[in-house]
Amino acid sequence: MTDYLNSDAIRQLLNRSAGQLDPSTLAGLRQAREQALLRHAPVGAGSQTRWHFGAWRPAAATWVATLLLAVCLFGGITYYWQQTRDSSEIDLAILTDEMPVDVYVN
Repeated sequence: MTDYLNSDAIRQLLNRSAGQLDPSTLAGLRQAREQALLRHAPVGAGSQTRWHFGAWRPAAATWVATLLLAVCLFGGITYYWQQTRDSSEIDLAILTDEMPVDVYVN
């Protein structure tokens, strides 16, 4: 369906139709419109709630992603360092009982 809605034509039709309504119906419609507009106040008009995060959400997501990347990088480097550390001399000294007594006490 590729029909294009012309907003000006719709507005003109509604205005002509509104002219055919009685004044009490028009007053009720005007009051309903005003109540709907009050409930749907624009965000920039001082009606921001305490939990409105729209402005900083992308920046927070960037910081969280950066922090997560840093933690993963630090964890990977620590794991690699522990795996590549040469502890064969210490293991051999323990097995041959050539370790000083201080190592076992501390």
